[in-house]
Amino acid sequence: MNNKKEYVNFLKEELGVISEDKDGKIAFSIIPSEIKYDNSLCANAKLLYGEIYSLCGKRGYCWATNKYFSKLYGVSTRIITKWISQLQEKNHITTDIVTTISGNRRHIKLTRNYLKEFLKKNNNME
Repeated sequence: MNNKKEYVNFLKEELGVISEDKDGKIAFSIIPSEIKYDNSLCANAKLLYGEIYSLCGKRGYCWATNKYFSKLYGVSTRIITKWISQLQEKNHITTDIVTTISGNRRHIKLTRNYLKEFLKKNNNME
């Protein structure tokens, strides 16, 4: 693959790891091998990582609540808390509480940007 556009097309058409949302924007989830094969994480914590990854976008963080995730996955907020704790304990994500005009909000950040690292390693396609 010679450029970023070809790579995105490969991810979309051949591997099916990215898709377009209702507004035509590209949406995808990535679960890196380091996380996928980590037997200390439950399977759903790994899926949650992929969701967090897709929500982080260009900002590098997301502010989705446990209630949002619980509705998305059909589980209790207590279960979401457990999954997030697993990801934090393994240093895959960090969380910070940020004070805004409307109150406190949690920011979830990825500790590594695996896609960016991959693209840099493979033909400097960033």
